[in-house]
Amino acid sequence: MSLTEQVVRQALLAKAASRALAVLAPDQKTNLLKSMADALEQASSDILFHNEIDVEAARESDLSPAMVDRLVLTARSIQAMADGVRDIAQQADPVGETLETWSRPSGLRIEKIRVPLGVIGMIYESRPNVTVDAAALCLKAGNAVILRGGSEAINSNRALAAVLTKAAASQGLPEGAVQLLEDTSRDSIMELIHLPQVVDLIIARGSEEMINQVVKNSTVPVLGHGKGVCHVYVDDKADLAMAEKIAFNAKVQRPGVCNAMETLLVNKNVAAEDRPGLSGRQSGNSRRRRHANARSHGPAGHGRGLAYGILRPCRFGTGGGFGRSGDRAYQPLWLRPFRHDCDGGQSACGTFLEGGGFGGGFS
Repeated sequence: MSLTEQVVRQALLAKAASRALAVLAPDQKTNLLKSMADALEQASSDILFHNEIDVEAARESDLSPAMVDRLVLTARSIQAMADGVRDIAQQADPVGETLETWSRPSGLRIEKIRVPLGVIGMIYESRPNVTVDAAALCLKAGNAVILRGGSEAINSNRALAAVLTKAAASQGLPEGAVQLLEDTSRDSIMELIHLPQVVDLIIARGSEEMINQVVKNSTVPVLGHGKGVCHVYVDDKADLAMAEKIAFNAKVQRPGVCNAMETLLVNKNVAAEDRPGLSGRQSGNSRRRRHANARSHGPAGHGRGLAYGILRPCRFGTGGGFGRSGDRAYQPLWLRPFRHDCDGGQSACGTFLEGGGFGGGFS
């Protein structure tokens, strides 16, 4: 069977399954998702076994530490996946909700009601947990889903998809409700995004290059995310103790993820006094800090439009508040997370604020 034939076959199965999913009762979807959460917990050892294959292959391929970190699953993260599916199960069913109602002068009553989309193609890269998150969210909304993950996580995704499809079948769902597109070449993406008669929406999550390629070539509507460049802004009226905790968690809890903080921007009225606390918490004696005499931009290659990896800097700057300008409107320092074996080596447990000028001195 050719790649085109395989993708079309899976898409047609998904379309048929979507009709059954669209009319599932809320309690049926709740039971389905709970069954999937239970199955994930029961299959934890098998999932971790296949994930280790991906992780070892990634290390042998010299993938960056950030990419490897995104691949790694643990017993804790699988439990978090299962808990997340249960959380989705407990949410209100969106299908059938009336969003808006109005009447025309003729007396015609019009209602805007939420309905399932049909078949969603989910294209993503290295994170295996997206397989579970995407499937659960699509099923909750009454949609069939075709999952197309990255080559780095193919063994993990196969294991996860097998668990989900088996759980779906045990609840009476038709074949095709949840499917994994196992071909990880760009050709499979091109096939999937050129099926407008069958696929109703493409969601693209991953590198800018991949998303641009999908948006440029797809004949199916595309929902894609932009760059991260996630900011935390601390106003001069903020609770600084709370801001310190938020800033620390936003970067250090897991710096490799795409929603980790990349810029900590502090109102200039508080930055001078409270910069040490906001730039990162003390962690015993494992802390060192050098203040930078910063002006406007960071080291070469770290422009404002970039999202950073796990050991790349986080910009720290001072500003006069939104809508203000001046010489001191943006004066960044750089916050770099360091690795510390605080829970099996999987978390970054501190940060360095490094400086000495932007000519060098960054490791």
